[in-house]
Amino acid sequence: MKLWKFLLSAGGSYLAMTAHASADPISIGFFLFAGPLGAAFSFGALVTAAQIGLYAIGIGASLLVSSALSKSQKIDPGQYKNTFENSPEGSEINAIGRCRLGGVRTFGNTRNRDRYRLTCHAKGPMVAIEEYLLGGREVVVDSDTGYVSSPPFAKSGDSWVTFKTKTGTGAETAWPELVSAFPTTWSSAHRVRGIAQSLVKYVSPGIYTEKFGQLYNQGEPESAVTARWNVVYDPREAGADKYNDATWVWSMNGPLCAARIMLSYPDLTVDSFDWDFIAAEADKADAMVPTLTGTEPRSQCSGVWLSEAKRGDTMKQVLESLGCEVTLSDAGLV
Repeated sequence: MKLWKFLLSAGGSYLAMTAHASADPISIGFFLFAGPLGAAFSFGALVTAAQIGLYAIGIGASLLVSSALSKSQKIDPGQYKNTFENSPEGSEINAIGRCRLGGVRTFGNTRNRDRYRLTCHAKGPMVAIEEYLLGGREVVVDSDTGYVSSPPFAKSGDSWVTFKTKTGTGAETAWPELVSAFPTTWSSAHRVRGIAQSLVKYVSPGIYTEKFGQLYNQGEPESAVTARWNVVYDPREAGADKYNDATWVWSMNGPLCAARIMLSYPDLTVDSFDWDFIAAEADKADAMVPTLTGTEPRSQCSGVWLSEAKRGDTMKQVLESLGCEVTLSDAGLV
């Protein structure tokens, strides 16, 4: 009796009906939300305390992105400076694997012709960004300057939109751009530590210009990222130390991600798990199996959940998606 019994009878796989992983940033994963989501879903429908700027994408849902995001509200140029309302305190969002996230819009203000919008995506760490998106469209962003070089945002030596990010390691300092632009509102104490976040600056070319219409006809394009989220302890990796998360790695391996989610619970530690057995099951999860479009690893994990969600409900959905179950070893280890 041990952890992660895989449901592999008759060579079947929960993944047989999914798209190929390389074709979809979230091709295999799980939704951790209860109740009907409707045709266009957002955290706003699930977390009424928060204004959410975009969408969290889970299993097979990436096709909803372009249609859902294209319905931005049009802005009267005369109201350019007055269209943003501060969001109230929202729920803590967690992510693992590969996910596309907007997030909670936590701060917005205007100075002269520059508008600043701070979006908190999810609890860190955000390991790597694979795509930057504005208004649902992928854009090219200079990782050093934040300049967006994709049309219509690029301009000579600069950009109409600047897109900067922080990974949520816990060592964050206050955004110097906000401290400089809003010294009476944003101070060095506003560090937003441990949260992966984006600061986007929108520059107006003048509200009566043709360029303004090209940039902001449907409102300021909301920011999102497709990124790799969270790290897991992989006992198979050389040099991995379960007591040192600096040695942990990003992975979509089903059993390893499930263990990582459980490690977020205060009553479990790394010593609560039978890592030798989990390593063997992780090898099974990495085995390539046939799908309708080719082959994929047997069990992979990507998803988003809210910290205040019931732990039992969260893990039930995770395990059902991955084809795993939790039991105890003879030594009482998970």
